[in-house]
Amino acid sequence: MKYIEVEDIINKEVFGNSFSIETIVDIAKNYKRFFSEYRIVSFKNKLIQNKTQSIEIKFGYAMEKIVEFFLIENGFEKINNKFKDLDSNKDYAIDQFFQNENSIYIVEQKMRDDHDSSKKVGQFINFQSKVKYLSEYRTEKAKYAYIYFIDEQHKKNKKYYNEQIELLKEQYKGVNIDIFYGITFFQKIKKSKEWEDLFHHIKMYKMKFEDSDIYGADYFKHVSDSDIKLAANDKKFIRSLEKLLINEISRKEIYDTFFINNSFLSRLLNYIKSDIIENIITEGTSKNEEK
Repeated sequence: MKYIEVEDIINKEVFGNSFSIETIVDIAKNYKRFFSEYRIVSFKNKLIQNKTQSIEIKFGYAMEKIVEFFLIENGFEKINNKFKDLDSNKDYAIDQFFQNENSIYIVEQKMRDDHDSSKKVGQFINFQSKVKYLSEYRTEKAKYAYIYFIDEQHKKNKKYYNEQIELLKEQYKGVNIDIFYGITFFQKIKKSKEWEDLFHHIKMYKMKFEDSDIYGADYFKHVSDSDIKLAANDKKFIRSLEKLLINEISRKEIYDTFFINNSFLSRLLNYIKSDIIENIITEGTSKNEEK
């Protein structure tokens, strides 16, 4: 797997074309959380906290895509990962569901094992439903069900998971069940060297990552004209943006953080008519001329 492929997956999953637009909608939806008088942190610091948390979550989704790509590239076949449990009538999606000539695998993939007690219980119940599905899956191949945490430095609930897995093994004797952290999963499927090469690409991406690309004055610089057209037709986005710009408290913070050079707003006005946005651009241009 090449570096450019890793970079492309992370950029699409984490930032995507709608990343900046989603930010505006999120701020408008959670207005009081960002602009409360009872917060001592600035709007920008709150924004950084909010969006870095979002980035961390989306990076977990990106890693699912990367592992999926990796498995396919290394000779495994992807299987349809969606199913309905007939007993509970719930729909499920397996993080990784794949096979090779002799074996079939399900993998519940997470970034790190650091959850509190209630969440770990919910996660294992979810995993148990997938093990049940695999046990009933019609195949002559050997069956494997794994919990896999990418970050080997966090093993907060390892004892709990191991205890529950032992109980699960008694219930589903036809399924080989285990838990892995870090590279050990890839050692198990005999692809550790290939994973080390891939993980080098991920570390390269981290080194190249620049916060200024997310929280600089030109926050919307990556938004293409086609995405601006989509934004212009997104009523939720337009209403959110106007709500933030018409309010005196939020207007300065929003304008100074996102639209200081007017580029995005000016391009947006090519596709919509908004007196509120037009007035803000005029006001901002006048202030810049006074300076």
